[in-house]
Amino acid sequence: MLYTDGLVEGHRGPGSAHLGTDGMLERLAAGRADGTSAVLDELIGTARRLNAGRHADDLAILHLAWNRAGDGSAL
Repeated sequence: MLYTDGLVEGHRGPGSAHLGTDGMLERLAAGRADGTSAVLDELIGTARRLNAGRHADDLAILHLAWNRAGDGSAL
């Protein structure tokens, strides 16, 4: 997973504390288990909401995965 600094440097609420890598991992762990895209969408939505519109221009995530079964199909 690759992400821009806008995700982790965004605020985690009304104060000045940033979400940071630990906060992002907490949010991912608390995310729904109904698929990667849903979890990532939820993470971005939560980060935007907590950040209250600050630094909204630099927030992106790239998640790459592959099937370990070796049959060549993508996840």
